[in-house]
Amino acid sequence: MENENSSKVVSLRIDHDEKFQNEKFEHFCEKHGIKHNFPPPKTPQQNRVIKRKNKLVKEHTRTMLNETSLPR
Repeated sequence: MENENSSKVVSLRIDHDEKFQNEKFEHFCEKHGIKHNFPPPKTPQQNRVIKRKNKLVKEHTRTMLNETSLPR
């Protein structure tokens, strides 16, 4: 990311995957000045928001496809 955009990574927000929750990754982030945090586990409220956003993206995609001259 730093090489492509010529900008420094300052912060990461990542899920609770094992590969990101270990001392090696934590040390890497400290060494490079990267702050990382883990969001709270999914709650029903967050799931509803995500479902609404996904629905909106699908609707926009369908609308754009309908406006093209592609066959169904």
